[in-house]
Order: sequence, then structure tokens, then C-alpha cells
Amino acid sequence: MTDVTPRQPPSGAFSAADLSDRFAWERRDCAVVSLSAACAIPYDKAHALLKQHGREDLKATYGKTISEALGLRYQSMSRGVCRPTAARFIRENPQGRFIVFVTGHFFALVDGVHVDAHASLYRPRARLWGYWQIPSVPAP
Repeated sequence: MTDVTPRQPPSGAFSAADLSDRFAWERRDCAVVSLSAACAIPYDKAHALLKQHGREDLKATYGKTISEALGLRYQSMSRGVCRPTAARFIRENPQGRFIVFVTGHFFALVDGVHVDAHASLYRPRARLWGYWQIPSVPAP
């Protein structure tokens, strides 16, 4: 079985070192971190982009806000089917960039690597509600 525990993100992706002192006060920012990692942009740019589309400081982010910020359609998992677990989705998507939504939490998946500033919230057996697939990001 493939290891799906949180690991170091690939170079160019989000890292905890990207969090500047300016955002040390921020909470409930898993969507900001996920956007930063999946789109390979700095945390402060991801924060500003989501804020521009309605995200409030210190508050959780709605999926609609992410859709508007990205200009991408949310790929929803139907209630009537067996939704994949986070671990299965990671295993089945070794390539590509995704922002993934499980109940109450967003995380990024970058080329098969789970990227999350809040690794303690990672639950491999959590069922996915949906995801956004990010088009290819140009190399820096």
C-alpha cells in the first residue's frame, strides 16, 4: 500500500516557511494554504486573492469563494455514490494539482503529495466532497 501520510511538498510549493509574521494571527486558513500550494503562489497572494472574492479574515472559506477566485468549476462527489477517501484520491492521482475538500477542511494535492499546513487535520479515511483541478502551473 502506498504511503499517503503528509510529506515534504515538492520544491516551489507551499511550505510553512512561507508564512510571514504578517499572517501569524490568521486562523482557519486551510483554503489559503491549499490555494498557495496548488497554484504555486506565495501565501500572501493567495490570501489577497481569496479576500478579494469575499473571504473574511479569521473565518473559514466557502467553496464558492475558491471557485470564483480560480475561475474553475468545483467537481462535486454525489451523495448517492460511494465517495472516495482522501487516501484513495491521493493514490489515484499521482500527477496534477488539486484543492480537495473533505468535511470542514481543504488540503492541496501536488503531484501525489498531500500538502497541508495543518497536518493534524489530515484524516486518510475522510470522504471527499469534491475538488478543483488546477491547470498546469508554469515552472518558476
